[in-house]
Amino acid sequence: MIANEQQRVIVSRQLGELEAWRDRGLHDTTQSPFQTRVEAAGIEKMIARLQEEIEAYESAKAGQIPPVVTAHVQDDSFAEIASTLVRLRLARGLRQEDLARALGKSQPSIARWEAEDYDGYTLKELSRLAKALGYHLRILSISRGGAPDGHPRTRRARLSRQRTGPARRFLVSGDRRPLL
Repeated sequence: MIANEQQRVIVSRQLGELEAWRDRGLHDTTQSPFQTRVEAAGIEKMIARLQEEIEAYESAKAGQIPPVVTAHVQDDSFAEIASTLVRLRLARGLRQEDLARALGKSQPSIARWEAEDYDGYTLKELSRLAKALGYHLRILSISRGGAPDGHPRTRRARLSRQRTGPARRFLVSGDRRPLL
């Protein structure tokens, strides 16, 4: 997830370079048509991914965040939580330094929490982060079958959970209160 304007500029430049590379490859007559199509398809996937990142950054900067935001923890990867924290911070118009000051932390602490490979979150930290961003933290454990407790399929979900183990979901909901 793009976390600041400097990263957006870098990703935009990379996007332009990929588009130029794709265009050069499409006009390269030294490659077989099959090789050209395969290479172009790979480049198109990278282009689409970068475009999605830029769009997500720009919509977050514009404050276009729904009232309930979810982040899934899958296969012990917390990357979605990190990108959700970045989106919420951007939507509030905050820099990492601003959020750090509101939490009584250092900017490197916020940068670490926003890193896709960080997996040392505590519930207390996540709760404080959500509150500082104007949201409430709610943790749900949902079976892989998708039926949360209280849902009509709860019995089936409990049985499924016993067989496959729970999938965890980080859910942030809020009323977008002023930061301080």
